[in-house]
Amino acid sequence: MLDVIVIGGGLSGLWISHFLKKNLVGSSVKVVEAHSQLGGRIRSTKEFLGWKELDLGAEFLHGEGTRLKKFVDSQGWPARHLFTWAQGDGEHPIGKLPNNQFSGYWLADEKKLIRHDENHPEIEKLNKVLFGLLDEEIKEGDKRSFQDYLRDKGVSERMMSLANAGYSNSLCAPSHQLSMRGVYQLEQAWDEDEEGDFRLDSSLYQIIKKLGEGIDSECNFVVKEVNSSHSDFITVTSTDGKVLKGKKVIVTVPLQVLKKGNISFVPSLPKPKLEAIKRLEMRNAIKIALKFSKMFWDEGLNGIICSPSVIPEIWFDHPKGLGKLTSHSKASPKDPIDPSKYSCVASGFATGDFADALKGKTDKEMVSILLNQLDEIFGSKQDPKPASKHFIGSLVQDWSKEPFIGGGYSSPVHNVSIETRKDLISSINGRIWFAGEATHPTNFMTTNGAVESAQLVVDAISKGKSNVEGISSIPHSKL
Repeated sequence: MLDVIVIGGGLSGLWISHFLKKNLVGSSVKVVEAHSQLGGRIRSTKEFLGWKELDLGAEFLHGEGTRLKKFVDSQGWPARHLFTWAQGDGEHPIGKLPNNQFSGYWLADEKKLIRHDENHPEIEKLNKVLFGLLDEEIKEGDKRSFQDYLRDKGVSERMMSLANAGYSNSLCAPSHQLSMRGVYQLEQAWDEDEEGDFRLDSSLYQIIKKLGEGIDSECNFVVKEVNSSHSDFITVTSTDGKVLKGKKVIVTVPLQVLKKGNISFVPSLPKPKLEAIKRLEMRNAIKIALKFSKMFWDEGLNGIICSPSVIPEIWFDHPKGLGKLTSHSKASPKDPIDPSKYSCVASGFATGDFADALKGKTDKEMVSILLNQLDEIFGSKQDPKPASKHFIGSLVQDWSKEPFIGGGYSSPVHNVSIETRKDLISSINGRIWFAGEATHPTNFMTTNGAVESAQLVVDAISKGKSNVEGISSIPHSKL
């Protein structure tokens, strides 16, 4: 019999298994994963670009002070400091930016690409409102949506559309569905994580490979049932009849897997946990990666928010390397890259309603939409279609089509409070535990949220506790 069975081989599951093995020497911990490879929503491909792996899911590390960033720093992996404010979720553009980077806003009605540091009164007002979120007093009982809040602050309808394309798209739900209290909660968590956004020179999958070293794992194990009716052990049964027995089970599957009832729990989950699963939302996310034989944009451009447009966000990268290597980065052992021999990449990112609007379209149609959008943004009389002219390949990742994932990540929507997520992460009699980005009461949505929820479980089990500690100190009145 196993000491611990971890269901789900994504970031949370691997973090738990890696550190439980370190803390509880001699214990038996096994990870079962439904997909054919470990990683969950961290996935990459080596073949697409040639000079680096392309992240198909999570791509950025947000926050200099996060546990995950410190883990990356401890490995010495080459990572670059990026400026991502125009993507709606980055640091304030104060002072000299890393390697002279800049971000932009594409105002489709003006047919104009505006740098983040250009004078544009409407955009400046919107950014002032966004940067001032933490200065607000958001009281318990405030039922406003994020859209209501922006309107109360006098933000124009046109700029609310821009905020929806950038800030809200990053939160995986449209502005009218986002709870203002939930948005404020996230801003508090991000403030504690410190400024800074980073991208690994390899890919985030390097983290998965490191955490997976030396652990007992089995892929293609699709869990059908978790049965805790026996007092001495818990059985985990797969769809093809395999049975594992363990003293504890830790469930780290994505929220949509729980919402769809893909795993049967015997006896049934407690009502508060079932209600939490019902209330929480995880909308879709789509990434459309296009590669080009020539870079037709400024090499310092990191990203663009586009409004009103079908694809709300576009990110850029190239072999020369975007951003400044961090002080923790050790020299890469591979030979220097010759930029002239490799392609560059522009990635469109759509979540929530933007992703739903692409539903039913083929990959080819989505690629065509992004190509036309890039031609519109960067075209000139001399070169009207630079994107189409230099286009050499594409890759589309629609996370709603992944049967063991089902979408992007959880959002701070209405009718969800800190208490809701506390109900989800709480263990059942110290035997069945839960982790994953959607479970963390205050730091959900991000890779760091996945890690922080996992660490809560690691700490509790390592100390012999029957439930995670620390979440009770987060008062509901904080919002």
